[in-house]
Amino acid sequence: MWYKELEKRSRHKTDSLDDTIPSNENVENKTLDNLEKVEVFRLMHNLDDVTKEVMYLRLAGELQFSEIAAILGKTENWARVTYYRGKQKIMKGMKEWNVN
Repeated sequence: MWYKELEKRSRHKTDSLDDTIPSNENVENKTLDNLEKVEVFRLMHNLDDVTKEVMYLRLAGELQFSEIAAILGKTENWARVTYYRGKQKIMKGMKEWNVN
C-alpha cells in the first residue's frame, strides 16, 4: 500500500537519477497511488467517530495499542479489536473500489 512505500522512501535518503527524471510510468504510478490514498482516507472518514480516531492514532500518530487505550480510557484489547474492525471495513471498501 501507499504508506509502506512512504516508509521505504524515508529509510533511503539518497536520490537516484530515476527519481529526478519523470517517466510516464512513474507519473501513472504516482497518480494511482494518490487515488488509492484518497480512497483510503475517504473510507476512513466514513467510519464511526471512535473507530476513525483509533485508526488515525494508529496510522498517522504511529501509536501503540496500549497508548491508544490509555488516551481513550479503554483496554488494549479494545483498541486492537476496534482497529482490526476498522481495517476490515477499509479493506472491504478498497476491494469494491478496485472492482469498479
